[in-house]
Amino acid sequence: MATVGDVLEFRTICRGPNQSNQVNVRHYRVMSIAGSGLTDQQIGDQFGILFASYIKPVLNVQATYQGLFVRRVYPSVGVQTSSIQNAGAGTRAGAPNPNMVCGITTLRASSAPPRRRGRVYWPVCSQADVLTTGDPSGTYQTALANATLALYATDSTLTVGANNVVIRPVIFHRAQPQANYDITSYLTRTYFATQRRRSTVHGGDRSLLG
Repeated sequence: MATVGDVLEFRTICRGPNQSNQVNVRHYRVMSIAGSGLTDQQIGDQFGILFASYIKPVLNVQATYQGLFVRRVYPSVGVQTSSIQNAGAGTRAGAPNPNMVCGITTLRASSAPPRRRGRVYWPVCSQADVLTTGDPSGTYQTALANATLALYATDSTLTVGANNVVIRPVIFHRAQPQANYDITSYLTRTYFATQRRRSTVHGGDRSLLG
């Protein structure tokens, strides 16, 4: 069970055709608890529902959101829990872009040192999201900005019945875990980035969640 002040680590997993698993790791501080709170499984399931509602519209139809892992990382490391709640294929039509191409968003905290900024790589966009200049389309950038605001720059209330947990996205540093910084701004980049670990040189990874 999470308690106020805990920092939770979510590892969300997406996968494209013949592609390595794409994992984004983000952290959230527990801000408040109502009722009897939520179990780790309930937190994972409810965040999975939220995450799926924003990731699927920017995922190519040949890619899938596979699920997530969640665990406490501060003040102590807890047991990892997995969830495949609302896992499934993306809804963005068209052929997928090459494996390493992804959208990118930078997360910033006003009180954090520059090197402790966060970064989100958005996996498996569609070729229709690419302008003739090679840049992301305005529609795609808007979708990423909306997803970033909801998932990585706003408190989320995870609710089951009369119980809920409010979590806040933070920038977390393992060397100084007590100094986790509230995310105060973000920037959706007007260009694509690459993640070389998503290459198919060595073949696609196995699914992490079955």
